[in-house]
Amino acid sequence: MILRSFTGSYDMMIVWEMKKGLTEFEWETSPDDIAFYTELIKLTGSKEEADKIIKEF
Repeated sequence: MILRSFTGSYDMMIVWEMKKGLTEFEWETSPDDIAFYTELIKLTGSKEEADKIIKEF
């Protein structure tokens, strides 16, 4: 869900469902995060390129 704001410091906030609820905050690095990062490395061709995208994001 995208929420747009016309006041304050931010223009937009993106909200998504947490499949496992608040228990997802118990992980320093969740299994979903690891799967995402692994696929990003495959798409970009290297860990370094994936890290550049993560840093920019």
